Amino acid sequence: MRDGTVLRADITRPDGPGPFPALIERTPYGKSGGSENGVKAPDFFARRGYAVVIQDVRGRFASDGDFYPFRDDGAGVLRDGYDTVEWAATQPWCDGQVGMIGGSYSGATQYQAALSRPPHLRAEFVRQSSADYCREWVYRDGAHEHGFSLYWARIVTHQNLAHLVPEDQLASKQAEFQQILDDIDDWYERQPLAPCPFLVGLSDWHNDFLAHPADGPYWWE
Repeated sequence: MRDGTVLRADITRPDGPGPFPALIERTPYGKSGGSENGVKAPDFFARRGYAVVIQDVRGRFASDGDFYPFRDDGAGVLRDGYDTVEWAATQPWCDGQVGMIGGSYSGATQYQAALSRPPHLRAEFVRQSSADYCREWVYRDGAHEHGFSLYWARIVTHQNLAHLVPEDQLASKQAEFQQILDDIDDWYERQPLAPCPFLVGLSDWHNDFLAHPADGPYWWE
């Protein structure tokens, strides 16, 4: 990426010399998982002449850097969506035409990439997602989507502990997060909502979300 951070991807290419048009999914759920691998999209599209790139977003699984949902995927200081599209377009196996695929968070990374207008981005297929992270992802008509937000924050943090804690603390922290899952109903009832103690220092973005209940510049940047 433009700041030197390395993001890693799996690439599935058609048989034959190419070059081929490319399809990209950018996912926080693991390049060997993610929504498109779940429906066997890489093989499906490769058989139809597309090179398929499934990338771990910044700070997730095999990719370097720090994960902060949505922040680095769009038209801000870091433009990982733009940089990924343009990287793919210049590869010898790509003919310069790039599309994006995926749903849920992988749909959000498509919307974010479009904001930065990569020159080689030709199309996007957002299976389902939200384009308004305040009013459709974290809040709904001003009410915090607590059931979804806390559960999702716990899951993505648990998955990401190898990035977040020293190796000698990993096993104990994983056990702690498993216990939190077992006790999740109690956590739903805890007041106040912020700061969420088990996310402090690990996924501070969740507490940032809670600190910004109104739509405004925090959500737009």
